[in-house]
Amino acid sequence: MRETHNAAAVVTSFVIIIVTTWLTGALLDYTFLNPGGLSFRQIVFFSPPHHSLLLRLAALLVVAVPLFMLFRKRHRAAGKYTIPPGADVLREIIKHNPAAVAVFDRDLRFVMAGDRYLRNFGLEGRDIAGKSHEELGLKIPEKWKGVYERCLAGSVESADDDYYVKPDGALEYCRWEVRPWLLPRGKTGGVIVYIDITTDRKKADEKIKEQYLHIQRQYRELRAVNEMLEALNRKESFTYDELARAKMIIDKAFQANPLAMSLSRYADGTFIDVNNAFLTLTGLGREEVIGKTAVELRIWNTLQERHDMIAKMHAHGFVRGIDTRVYMDHRGYRWIKYYGELVDTGETEDRFIVSVFQDITEQKLTQQSLLQSETRFRALFENSSDANLIIDEGRFVDCNRAALEMLGYPYKGMLLDKRPEDISPDTQQDGKNSKERMAGILDRAARGESFRFEWLHLRASGEVFPVEYMLAPIPLGERRIIYTVWRDLTERKRLELQFLQSQKMEAVGRLAGGVAHDFNNMLTTIIGYSELARLRIKRNDPLYAEVNEIREAAERAAALTRQLLAFSRKQMLEPEVFDLNRVIMEMEKMTRRMIGEDIDFSTSLDPRLYSIRADRGQVGQVVMNLVVNARDAMPGGGKLTVRTRNVHVDHSMCRNMQDARPGAFVCLSVEDEGEGMDKSIMNQIFEPFFSTKAEGEGTGLGLSTVYGIIQQHNGWINVWSEKGKGSIFRIYLPALMEKAGEVKAQSEPLKDYRGDGERVILVEDETGVREYIARVLKENGYHVVQAAGAEEALALFDTDSDFDLVFSDIVLTGMNGIQMVEEMLKIRPDIRVLFSSGYTDERTRLNELRERGFYFLQKPYVIIKLLKAVREILST
Repeated sequence: MRETHNAAAVVTSFVIIIVTTWLTGALLDYTFLNPGGLSFRQIVFFSPPHHSLLLRLAALLVVAVPLFMLFRKRHRAAGKYTIPPGADVLREIIKHNPAAVAVFDRDLRFVMAGDRYLRNFGLEGRDIAGKSHEELGLKIPEKWKGVYERCLAGSVESADDDYYVKPDGALEYCRWEVRPWLLPRGKTGGVIVYIDITTDRKKADEKIKEQYLHIQRQYRELRAVNEMLEALNRKESFTYDELARAKMIIDKAFQANPLAMSLSRYADGTFIDVNNAFLTLTGLGREEVIGKTAVELRIWNTLQERHDMIAKMHAHGFVRGIDTRVYMDHRGYRWIKYYGELVDTGETEDRFIVSVFQDITEQKLTQQSLLQSETRFRALFENSSDANLIIDEGRFVDCNRAALEMLGYPYKGMLLDKRPEDISPDTQQDGKNSKERMAGILDRAARGESFRFEWLHLRASGEVFPVEYMLAPIPLGERRIIYTVWRDLTERKRLELQFLQSQKMEAVGRLAGGVAHDFNNMLTTIIGYSELARLRIKRNDPLYAEVNEIREAAERAAALTRQLLAFSRKQMLEPEVFDLNRVIMEMEKMTRRMIGEDIDFSTSLDPRLYSIRADRGQVGQVVMNLVVNARDAMPGGGKLTVRTRNVHVDHSMCRNMQDARPGAFVCLSVEDEGEGMDKSIMNQIFEPFFSTKAEGEGTGLGLSTVYGIIQQHNGWINVWSEKGKGSIFRIYLPALMEKAGEVKAQSEPLKDYRGDGERVILVEDETGVREYIARVLKENGYHVVQAAGAEEALALFDTDSDFDLVFSDIVLTGMNGIQMVEEMLKIRPDIRVLFSSGYTDERTRLNELRERGFYFLQKPYVIIKLLKAVREILST
């Protein structure tokens, strides 16, 4: 077994020497020493010069890789894996090769790769062995997938002029070759990829080509002169006329050349002659130049610059296309491209320099401007808060950081080479196929059209989100690339939906307020007269129960109108500072009785809860409505939990909660384990009269009332729900940052609210309401004068203003109640005023009433409440 391994080592070394010698094309002297001590010396090989480096490297790897795999297999089989002779050499050749080289197995998983390959694809320092492109975060373009498949089938493919996009978005020009490598039995083991980076070479070639064209233009004019000089040189003797004619031609060519030219001594640089273009360039006269040096004329900045140029000319006999900055008296510093030729007459002291100066200042400025423009564009592109992307041939070839953040990709390599439809849902909002619609847009953009439209894209997480596209074609040679700017519309769509919802709620709220006003007027009459009737009927009379039923029905209707007003945020608040925990605890007994025994009810109340300033009754209604809603969501029973806690909301939390704002808040949450809701139902739950219950089982006002009350208290609601997993309603109310003191309920004993002949002027345009109020007041000791409107009341007041109280509805036909009272106060500034209304919106001007100390009584009201209000005002 040992001899087999030794023999294999000799064969491996022999193959490596053969291929390495062929690769380098050198004569080599090797000594082999086998285990028996026999040596082979002076084995000489020669590599033909016509083989390219890439081809030699390919041959080396095609031989070496299978040998490496064979030895690996054999050593593994032997139970010990040691790198065979030659494998280290192979690895070092691949690792340090100036070309980008990578070896893959049949599943396109990395076997090994060179440093240049790892650098180019952003894989430095990463463990790549046995991993695929996808596992390393790289996407294989469709073109390369086809190449790999064909090469695994035995093909060898290459390209001399191609490019690929690096993970950072930069273009790298290259030539490449992909070929299969074979296992010992002839089976394909995988592919070897050779990428020779030609970016720098391509740039250098372009620069050389540009310089060559410059030189060609500059010396074209001298060709005739050179030909003439050669012809003269072939002649042994010249006539005077021939010499004169030659001088004339040379002088004309010299002076007529549009490029600045000069003839100077090699030894000291003294100008012997210059042409007109030189004088124009420098702004000097001929007499100022001839006999002077370029250093004296300050054309060269320093003597050292001329010495450097002379050194190059001495070494090569010429200087080609040196860019340098020179000083011109009348034009300041200019950029020139300098060409020089050493003319040697055979005598050391008679050597001259023919110089050509091309003014390239404008070109330099243009290049500088383009560079600055490109730098500015790149800065704007990369630093824009909007997503900026570039599409070429239907695929993304560049993007900025904002685009990656919007889509949720950590680096560019995960996005580049994708198509827009690859990161889009199958269909768009209009129901059209994403791929077909985008293909049409890009096709029209390639013909020069610009677009602005909305589109649905997919984040890396799979979330669908709306994007506003601004797309414009940019000419690039004979084709067009497409520049796009995206704006994430998620927040705007949310705000639009919120605004539409607000408008809808406002519209329904106005309707609800108007309905509530009319109801309140009617209910005031119904409740009032039912109370009067009940006072006149004995309790054992059958009519008493019937009248009482009428009154209770009217009370239920009044509660419904209060819900309408709460929903529309037009219910008059009676705010006080209190502890929300105490309200919940006071309601707990009633809550347990109401929800039933099949519901496991519990509370989790923060003992350090901040106080709130709110209408205690309305907050209680919020708790009750949410608990009832949770109970109805669990027809088969379940767990219902009410929690309270302090919350400090910051700006980041506000982005995820509609209507939220930063600050300290008390959070009330009601959690259930019910059926849950999907998104479509969640979007409607706060709409008035919306209900998921069967017809006749609910008013549909429970949650809309909660919404209205919370909005009126400057708070908001956040809802989480998932089908089959229950729901959580979280109410946020502004906190006072202090613990509320205990408020003990006090039962105030009833006083005698009867009047003592006080005169009351009653102004009410609803006849039924007016007569009911007048009757109650008269029967309880007050003298009442009635008026059906403001004009009638003012007429009565002008005649007799000796009244103790003005009791008026606010909303009257014609002049309203507040305007009427203002006129009365001009006559009697001391008169007391009590306003009443079924409205509580802007028409009642409640804030103004409070500021001016006027009293307000909300319709509908019972007799005791009416008498109590009148008595308290008159007693103040």
